[in-house]
Amino acid sequence: MVVDQLAILGFTALLGGLMLSYARRRYNRAKSLSRLVADGGEPTAAGEQTINGPVEVESPAEPQRRPPEHHNPDESGGDPGIWAWRVQREQATDGRHWKTLDGGIAVGDIVVRDDWDRVQIDAESLWAESVEDPFDADHLFLGEPDIDVYVEERDGVLADVSGDYGPVKDVEVSVNIGNETTTPDRYQATAIREGEELRARDTIADGGEQPAVRGDAAVGIGDLSTRADQLHSTARRWGAGGALVLVLGVSAAAGTVIF
Repeated sequence: MVVDQLAILGFTALLGGLMLSYARRRYNRAKSLSRLVADGGEPTAAGEQTINGPVEVESPAEPQRRPPEHHNPDESGGDPGIWAWRVQREQATDGRHWKTLDGGIAVGDIVVRDDWDRVQIDAESLWAESVEDPFDADHLFLGEPDIDVYVEERDGVLADVSGDYGPVKDVEVSVNIGNETTTPDRYQATAIREGEELRARDTIADGGEQPAVRGDAAVGIGDLSTRADQLHSTARRWGAGGALVLVLGVSAAAGTVIF
């Protein structure tokens, strides 16, 4: 009986702790994003300043990895000033989910026109070697990737022994093989192009000819206010769920809950 209670307590402590850890990270991202949205253009006491405006691309970004050849992206919007990308593989552990294998962010020679000022964005301010996924980095708020395509072209069909696809020709199938599946890896990316709005928060340094963002800049695009609300809501749900799991685990181990 004691062993069973300890096993229940250990399992729920692990699960609840993971849920609370995830909630904490969502909360920290939400707090950073809310600060990015709320800050005005005046420098803070710490010397940080928020800039907001259209991107001007003087030389385009050159990503380390581009979309697969079978994908033809719409590049009518102009040259990309920033290109964030990642490659993910589907995992079959703890339910199916995608794990980031590789990722990066390329920054061209760009400036953000903030009213009358032109502020340069330094590449090192957006990317560090320790960051694995630009779409889940603590300081980058890029939303959902604009490009989402399998690295390899996928037939997505079932065939019988004779090779006759029959009525299931267009059925996509993914089979588990150990911890992975037969689903091809996927390439995801977002490009911030000439004229698109970008918001950044950091210490604005003297860049010589023009001021520049150099540091661990918080950068966001799109509807940041809505995204901040969504992150706050996610953090609350996971936090409440993690706390509930811990309470139920302690109660069950103590023998006060009958399942």
